[in-house]
Parts: sequence; structure tokens; C-alpha cells
Amino acid sequence: MQVQPVEYRPVINSNIITQESSPWILDLHTIYRKNSICFFTFSGDNLLTWKGYRYIYNVVQEERICCGCKKIRQVSKKSSDKKFGQIHNDGCEPIEFLSVYLRNVFIEICNEISDGSIPPVDAYCLFLSKIALYCSTKYNVSYEQVVQSKHMENKCVYVDAFKKQKHRNMKKLVDKVGKCLYDENSQYIHYSEDESFIMIVSDKMLDIFCSSDTVNNGWTFKSCPKEFNQLFGIHSVDKFSRNGICLIYMLTLSRTVDVYSKAFTYLRNLCESRKQITNIPFNHNKCVISDKEMNVVKAFSNIFPQTNHKLCLFHYRRTISRKLRQYDLLYTKKGNNFILSQDNMHYRNQLKKCLNKAKVILFNYTFLDTRHLIKIHPTTNL
Repeated sequence: MQVQPVEYRPVINSNIITQESSPWILDLHTIYRKNSICFFTFSGDNLLTWKGYRYIYNVVQEERICCGCKKIRQVSKKSSDKKFGQIHNDGCEPIEFLSVYLRNVFIEICNEISDGSIPPVDAYCLFLSKIALYCSTKYNVSYEQVVQSKHMENKCVYVDAFKKQKHRNMKKLVDKVGKCLYDENSQYIHYSEDESFIMIVSDKMLDIFCSSDTVNNGWTFKSCPKEFNQLFGIHSVDKFSRNGICLIYMLTLSRTVDVYSKAFTYLRNLCESRKQITNIPFNHNKCVISDKEMNVVKAFSNIFPQTNHKLCLFHYRRTISRKLRQYDLLYTKKGNNFILSQDNMHYRNQLKKCLNKAKVILFNYTFLDTRHLIKIHPTTNL
């Protein structure tokens, strides 16, 4: 008899198509397949006692294919003639409904956090709340019994799984730009009228740029086509998973203020036109982080005047290291040998302490409190 997949309704007395008093529970989605059908034998209304077999319904051939059975998995590993997908035999080991049910709720939560708006810890709380709701309304079992079962993993396992799922969803946001400019991805490639730059940005990435609080500007000259001067990128960081993603790519012919102003003006116009479609307001109070390339800072500040521009800490420390190395003041092997050459151990330890303290002050000068600076430099007016 043909089984028609229906909406997931795990009710005991529904969808009975066999002569026995055991239900077919339809549409239990797995992460790999859909329309998974579970057949269970049970004693009583307590789902902790439900056991049975799982099938995948093949609509084309109108047959039920074995799935999720340990017996079939072992046979498929030992023999190449018997592949995964046989009909269940008498020797097949049944599976517990609770393991299938928890997996189904987990996948349901993964689908809800696909837009990236729910943190992994909140997704775990939502996962527990749905289990508690279903236990109290549909099954004759307490929430504590489900949580204490062997199929329920600890919190760290689920939170890490939600983090990985969130990271996979963020990767899917990056549209694949084809090598040819005339393929289906050409709608994401924008040109300037004077051909001074090429901008590559999708609608989803443009929405993230408009609503993000912090963006990072970075560029490279090595990984760039010969026809262009540099590859410019605007990045954002997911505040929950801490994974960086490049939102906008730009290829520019030069690094002048005029070219940057044209590119950022074009980007602002794209944001305004996109706002009319999605109604996503542009966050003007952005924190923009970049190095000390003044042409970029000046152009971005002119086009987006309300943004707060900050210099990159990595480039700041690299500049200090370069200047210290120029005057032979950086803590090197030569300086270490000088310290070790001192006979007085107390003097040697004090010298090490002073050098380490000076290094911390120099490399973290922008984060120091002015009161601490007054203690170090009492004659300085801050």
C-alpha cells in the first residue's frame, strides 16, 4: 500500500495502515533525507518504551527502504553484494523512538537558526523548551525522564553542534561568483562608469553590511589581477561564532581618494536602493576598523560621516615594532645576552621587569588609563 507523507504529527492513533495496532509516524526528517517513515511497536502510551524500524519512502518506485538499522549497516560493511537499503529482516535490531524524536527536534531547531539571528546558547534553550512542550502536551512522559535518558547529550555537545550549524549557514551566504562575467552571477558584479573599479556584492551580503555594527576594511596587492592595482574587501565578524566573512569585494585601478570616493558613493547608493526593497535601515553608527591608509579613511569618512573610524591594532603594533627595530630597542637575542651578562642577579631581574613593562606600555598604549600614564610620567600633562 502506498504511503503518502504528511505533515509531522506524532500522534499515536493516526496514520495506521497495517493490520497490527502499531502506528506509522510520517515525515520525521533527517539531516540527509526527507519523508522518513518510522514504524514502531510499543506497549502503553509512554514513548520511552517505543521501539521499531525506520524506512525511507521512495515515491518513484513506491517502496519503503530500510534506514537507520545497525544490522543493515554491519552487513553493508562486510559484503559488497548487500548494499545499504535492504528490506528489514527478522534479525534487524529495532531502534528507540526517543533517539529519532530528539534528532528530529534538533534538526527543527537548526532550521530555525538558519538566518543567524539566534545564538547557539539560546538555540539550546529553545531545544529544551520544545521538548518540554511536547512531553507535556502529546506524550505521557515527564520532561525529567527525557533529559535523563541515554539519548540526551550534555549541553556542550548541543551548543557545539548549533555553532557548527550556524557556521555552515554563514558559509552558504557567500555567493559563488563565476569566472565568466556573463553567467548567472553577473547580477552581483557592478562597474563604475569610468571603469575605475569593479564591485562584487550580493543582496544578502549588502543587507549584512547595512545592519552590522562593526566592519573591517582590508586590502591586498599580491592576490590581485595584473590589470588592477589592489583587491579591496569589507569584512564583518559574526558576534556569536566569531567567524569573519568578507561582504564586499572591490578591484580598483588606483589607490587615490577619488577612486575610493566613487566606490563608496556607489556602495551607498546600492544600500539606499536596497532599503526600499527590504526596509532594512542603514546603521550609520558603524565602527570601521582599518590601517592608517589615509586615502581610505578620508574617503570613507566623507561618504559615511557618522561612522566611527578606528585604526587596526595589528598595524599599530607592527608600526611600533618597526620603529623600535630601527633604533635597536626591540627585545632581541642581543639584548637578552646583555641582561644575562650582568653579574648582579637582582639587577638582572629588575632590568627584565622594566623591559617587559615598557613593552606592555608601548604595545597597549591606546588602552591604558590616563591615571596609569600619570604615574609613569608624573610631569606629563594629560
